[in-house]
Amino acid sequence: MYKSAKELLGYTALYKDGESGKLRDIYFDDVFWRMRYLVIETGKWLPGRKVLINPVEIKEEPHWATKTLSLNLDKKQIEDSPEIRDHMPVSRQKEIELSRYYRWVPYWEPMAVSYDNHMLKEAAEIASSEKEMHGDSRLRSCSEVIGYTLRAEQEDTGRVEDFIVDTNDWYLRYFVVNIGGLIKKKHVLIATEWVTKINWPGKMATVSIPPDKLEAGPEFDYSAPINRAYELKIYDFYGRPAYWKKKDQAVQKEMHL
Repeated sequence: MYKSAKELLGYTALYKDGESGKLRDIYFDDVFWRMRYLVIETGKWLPGRKVLINPVEIKEEPHWATKTLSLNLDKKQIEDSPEIRDHMPVSRQKEIELSRYYRWVPYWEPMAVSYDNHMLKEAAEIASSEKEMHGDSRLRSCSEVIGYTLRAEQEDTGRVEDFIVDTNDWYLRYFVVNIGGLIKKKHVLIATEWVTKINWPGKMATVSIPPDKLEAGPEFDYSAPINRAYELKIYDFYGRPAYWKKKDQAVQKEMHL
């Protein structure tokens, strides 16, 4: 299922013992654009506090009609969890504390026994990337990136207005980009994997797509479902290999090794 990140922010998080909180942000890694933590505001029973929760704790598919997320955690577990005072940046030391407390498999650990081959590769690449960055965490805030300028080659072409999240594996699959401005507003989807460079201090993402190509891209309508046919239309228009085809090819290659 594909969902707007803006829609997800504000969903109610339900704990096992009936207490609840609110989803206020999504933290993702800037290597694979995969959700790593939900930022949950705890609510009245623990006012003024926010906690980071790994999406592995999401009990089942979110309840779209009631806008709720059921978690495999109770009030006591959350109340006793390591406190995060300054949410961004989150240090690797603090992530280790959280992983030990909740017994989460660290996503950056390439030797984690519970990972499949795809996850092993992903973790190894994250570990390698972080080594180059002196061991710093590569987490980014979804709320922060919404509003970034999108540069198509050498021209500022639009603005990131939202993300489309794949709730099957919690990848941030697409940017929703407004390329029409305020008067002639037009939204297009751009796969996050197409980003060639991000200038974090300058709040800018660059893609190697000609501006006129981007402006002529398939229009995105929030009211229409995102299905495989629509995704194929996007990838075919921009002449890019579809992510699910690349994944299938990788699986087939591994089976023949």
